[in-house]
Amino acid sequence: MHRMCRSVTALSANAIAVAESHGEIARSFGFSRVVAPAPPATRLTPMELGQETLAAAQSSAPLVLIHTLAIDEAGHRQGPFAPAYRAAARASDELLGSLLAVRRPEWTLLALADHGHAVGGGHGDIEEEVRFVTACLAGPGIPVGAAAEAVMPDLTAVLAERLGVERPPACAGRSLRALLAGAPRPALPGDARPHPALLGLLLAAAALLGTALALLAGDARRRGAALPLLLPLGPALSLLLLLLGYGPPSLSRAYVYPAFSPVLLALGLPAALLSGLQLWSLERLGVGRRTALPTLALGCLAPTLVAAIASGWPLRRPPLAPYASGWASSLMVLSAVTLLGLGAWMVGLPRRRRD
Repeated sequence: MHRMCRSVTALSANAIAVAESHGEIARSFGFSRVVAPAPPATRLTPMELGQETLAAAQSSAPLVLIHTLAIDEAGHRQGPFAPAYRAAARASDELLGSLLAVRRPEWTLLALADHGHAVGGGHGDIEEEVRFVTACLAGPGIPVGAAAEAVMPDLTAVLAERLGVERPPACAGRSLRALLAGAPRPALPGDARPHPALLGLLLAAAALLGTALALLAGDARRRGAALPLLLPLGPALSLLLLLLGYGPPSLSRAYVYPAFSPVLLALGLPAALLSGLQLWSLERLGVGRRTALPTLALGCLAPTLVAAIASGWPLRRPPLAPYASGWASSLMVLSAVTLLGLGAWMVGLPRRRRD
């Protein structure tokens, strides 16, 4: 997209962007002219935005971008079902209506929706509701009512086609004809996304371990001591609570980003308590502390390490990998709290075996 904008600018010296706010985004694309709020203002007023939009659209520029940001800002704060989001969407609809009122027959009009948002607000990963939104394309030779599932490389290819410039060499997008004919879409980075089933693995491992120990215990008292081992390992319990209360870890979740996330710290406390009970259980079953403690600690660290490696660590700086980075950062906090709890239990729990 950057290269295409620069190609249009080089050919016509006249490609315009009107940015409601955050003019630095539009400036990064190589437009010959960018209209954006001048400091100390942070955004164009609705009247300014409307006037600049109509002026740019009716100019001789072959490429005009109108970038509204209020929808995005409202979505980040409160999600796509909040009143502020609907109000911002209505304002953009009115702006689009003013463009349609002055539209010329030779124009090609592409209206892109904001990217999707998680229900509670924010985005960042590759959930379907975040990645796929509605876009509308109208212009000469475009059949009315036709529909197809497009990806961003397709839009780049179609725009290059319409503007009469060469598409970027790396663009694997389909032409408009191929798109409407249902040609296979190009592969996207998110198509082969790592989605670690860490919770299921932890639950299965914990259940197998607990069941084996319970069967080996020969009397009722020892079987009773083995009951805490039938529960998930500490981080798996916290992950289960996290899934039920806040949704699966991903870079679209606000709780993932703080280094000391209150949500994750709070959910780590049950894991710390459970790990202490499991340490006590192993000791009651005759497992020495030198064996029990590393076993439980490894149960915390192994899935964290797997998720961290999947996210790109230590070879790259995370967050890079879809889903895996969210899982890794969440597990790191939960595991740290669990290990601290284990340390506290190790200090406070008497060493003698209780019979």
